[in-house]
Amino acid sequence: MVRILLPFLLFVHPTHSETYPEQDYASYTFGHLGGPRDVIGDKRYVYWISSGRLRIAEKGAVINFAPKVPQPSKQNPDPKPEPFAFTSELDLRHSVETESGGKKVTQWRGLPDRLCFVSPDLLCVSTGLHLRLIDIKRRKSPKIVDTLRLSKNAFRGVSSIRSAGKSEVWAACRRGGLIKVKVGRRKMSIASQTPVNGWATDVLLNGQHAFIATGKGLEVFDVSGPDPKKLAELDTLRHCEYLALSGSTLFFTSKYYLVAIDISEVTRPKVLSEIGTIDPFFYSGAVSLLAIGDYIYCSHTEGGAYVWQFDRPSKQFKLLIQSSYWGDRKKSPDKKQKAEMVRKKAEELIQLGMEKKHAKAAAADAWKATSYLIAVGLHVDERRKCFFVNPYDWGKSGGSHMHVYRYDLNVPHAQLINWTE
Repeated sequence: MVRILLPFLLFVHPTHSETYPEQDYASYTFGHLGGPRDVIGDKRYVYWISSGRLRIAEKGAVINFAPKVPQPSKQNPDPKPEPFAFTSELDLRHSVETESGGKKVTQWRGLPDRLCFVSPDLLCVSTGLHLRLIDIKRRKSPKIVDTLRLSKNAFRGVSSIRSAGKSEVWAACRRGGLIKVKVGRRKMSIASQTPVNGWATDVLLNGQHAFIATGKGLEVFDVSGPDPKKLAELDTLRHCEYLALSGSTLFFTSKYYLVAIDISEVTRPKVLSEIGTIDPFFYSGAVSLLAIGDYIYCSHTEGGAYVWQFDRPSKQFKLLIQSSYWGDRKKSPDKKQKAEMVRKKAEELIQLGMEKKHAKAAAADAWKATSYLIAVGLHVDERRKCFFVNPYDWGKSGGSHMHVYRYDLNVPHAQLINWTE
């Protein structure tokens, strides 16, 4: 078994110290399809990671985008629609200059993936082994004001970042544990580094407490002092990977499960319930999680976007929305075959927690969908009733487009209303 797995692990999780000893940047993140590519937003703008860049756009412009198609001409008989005009773009990759055949070649390293607000005018971005501080006071001209290296190799690279107000960012750094970063207006510095029992894959802050997903379980720290102090550790049995919090209930997801944990007593966290999230997609797996009230929103890679409702009295999950195209139109099934495929999909949605009366409609709507979605990041705008979804782009560092879905919590399949080109 070791002989089989070891080459695979070395291929999926490379470090670049052998090739570029002076530029030991991590090119890849860990996890399903390369891990999450964050989407975050404020009242007016949406911010996301795309093809190694930070992209900023007004939400209204994304929702209402209607590309103009130039008139055909002799010089351009088949004109392409005009692309979406972003408010701004900022390349966040690290570059390494090499020579090949006597020519200088730019090798890109340190692909960005996670985002968090430090303040309304400051963003922090993780890029492999580093954090980058971005001044976004002028949305049309964001600029990098500082770069801080947190680790030496990909096994200690950044997996997740969260902000704790205007002066702190906390980073979950796999084997590197939990790192506290002090943030000034134009400067970052490491304040402390705390080991965890496993791989730190996500960190969530609540007051003076930090909750760490370690793969094998959940660890709770008191972070009110200069150095974090461990208060509790819970073996979750399931692979604890991404975290979200609502009130005194913490949710975590792994590739195949969504789990609720009671943290009303932070020194004695306990599992309340779980639901399986296995679906028919080969590359499906949760890569980000949000909790707003009793609703849990998840970007589930090839499974698309999911919304569950957690009923606190019964401690049960109910699947409200699953949005992704799932049919195989290349086979062009006849009506009987299509009906059978919709029936099977409906049965799978029922197993995922959807009410029977909604499952068939959701399966039929998914079949009609016009867009194949691999969701690697999700921002929810409750006021506009929209999901802003970052889709995966094969071979790139994240989706080159932004998908917008209109949702209604009473309708089991959110509708794609627009996307940027």
